Amino acid sequence: KKHAEEGNVKKKAEYQITAEWNKDRKADIDCDVDLWVRNPKGQIVFWRSKENSLMNIERDDVGKRNDNIVMASGETIENPEDKEYWYLRGIIPGEYTVNLHLYACLRAAEFFSIGHPIAPLPVEVKLIKLNPSMRIEQVETVMMTELWQEQTVMNFTLSPSGEVTNITHIPMKLINGTNSTGGQ
Repeated sequence: KKHAEEGNVKKKAEYQITAEWNKDRKADIDCDVDLWVRNPKGQIVFWRSKENSLMNIERDDVGKRNDNIVMASGETIENPEDKEYWYLRGIIPGEYTVNLHLYACLRAAEFFSIGHPIAPLPVEVKLIKLNPSMRIEQVETVMMTELWQEQTVMNFTLSPSGEVTNITHIPMKLINGTNSTGGQ
């Protein structure tokens, strides 16, 4: 009889990017922050196009609205984490751009309109190399301050061997020219 090895779960990916906000859960505002990533071929993944060329968005977190799951038994299970996950499942050498988009915010039942200012919402973004062992390559905290704001967090370059060789902060719009209306 075989026994499972503890602590040896391997993710079939080379890199992960996480975007996390509202970590203290004290904010009275509920926001949906979206992660957008562009690869060296110009292909973009985001909430509406979750897979493209070895990249995928694993979780589109819309804020507190999808934190509770009611089971068939009536029991409620809560996942209070506001966090999105991006994965790169192979190496495509070249420059990647990582952006955040503050898609929606609400307080109680009041939705805010595009351009509405909000109290600064810190969003922590991590670039993590997963293989052959986990290593955090970069951590950035971006302050989102108005609805529909798009902010470049970082640009990073991957070598053909899969190493990060350069990290910059050159702004690049990813939302314009994409079908980004009507959703999450």
